[in-house]
Amino acid sequence: MHDKIMIVDDEQIIRQVLCAKLEIHGYCCDTASDGVEAYERIKEDTYDLVILDIRLPGRDGIQLLEDIQQLSKDTQVIMMTSLMELDIAIKALQLGAYDYITKPFNTGHLIISVKRALEKRRLILDNLDYKKNLEKKVAEQTQKLRDAYDRIRLDSEMILDIVVAMLDAYEHETRNHSKRVMGYATLMAGKLELSQEVIQDIARGALLHDIGKIGTPQHILLKKGPLTQEEWVIMRKHPQTGHDIIKDIDCLRVAAEIVLCHQEYYDGSGYPRQLKGREICIGARIFSIVDSFDAMTSDRPYRPAIPFEKAVAEIKHFAHTQFDPELVDVFLWVRKDEWEEIKVRHDGCKFKEEVFA
Repeated sequence: MHDKIMIVDDEQIIRQVLCAKLEIHGYCCDTASDGVEAYERIKEDTYDLVILDIRLPGRDGIQLLEDIQQLSKDTQVIMMTSLMELDIAIKALQLGAYDYITKPFNTGHLIISVKRALEKRRLILDNLDYKKNLEKKVAEQTQKLRDAYDRIRLDSEMILDIVVAMLDAYEHETRNHSKRVMGYATLMAGKLELSQEVIQDIARGALLHDIGKIGTPQHILLKKGPLTQEEWVIMRKHPQTGHDIIKDIDCLRVAAEIVLCHQEYYDGSGYPRQLKGREICIGARIFSIVDSFDAMTSDRPYRPAIPFEKAVAEIKHFAHTQFDPELVDVFLWVRKDEWEEIKVRHDGCKFKEEVFA
């Protein structure tokens, strides 16, 4: 396939001479007599090289050079200029022209410049083609890695489900609690328009929040009455224990921080580190609200669930103390049916209705 060249000059004799000389060397030539005509032709067709006079009616050579660069980054441009316009020719080189030839032009110089300009274009295209192939290979390898990661993630989620099932079996009174609070926390995080990665971390932290209770003696965990001071000391170790269990697993590093902080209160009265306000990670601040909400709206051996409306009122009451007030506002924006959908999914029943005398 012959290289295609556009010659732009307002003098017909120059266009004819250049065409004749270039066609002898096997090039295919088109011509234009002014900048406007050349611009329209270049928009409609692809040219490997444009030989362009600086002085043109309608649209001068410098303007057309800039237009060509916008239309086709790889099209090469050689400027034609008189000896009196060398400063403009140098400006053209600074703007991206490959070379310039002076009128009256030397045929040998012209052909050498054309060959070099076209060779530069071929190198540019070869480089672009290499990059495209490289990008394709990288994309293929990236997809393979993503597929492998997805398989690992699915395996990891299965392991998490098994661990949570073990915990539920260990602490009978909170059956499905971890799955409900994971659903509630994910719902709230979605309302905050957090990234999918952050939402996934919050979901994992909520699911595994009580994993440290595996290290808590069962007689304390299942005790019906109030705990003694010594028993509370042991119970309050479970956030740190849970954190230590999962902190070295790469995909659970953020979740581990939520596990560690899930008993911290907004006013600093929680445990284990008495963190306050935004010192507590956002995942744990979200979790604190939905954990209390779930505890209130679920039946326990020592007390029945309270109605949805009363649980919401309690959450409002403890804004600024136990809970982040801004996140309480987000909690209140969520419709009852959205919360209830999650409860029904895991428990098969709705919230208890308030009974009026």
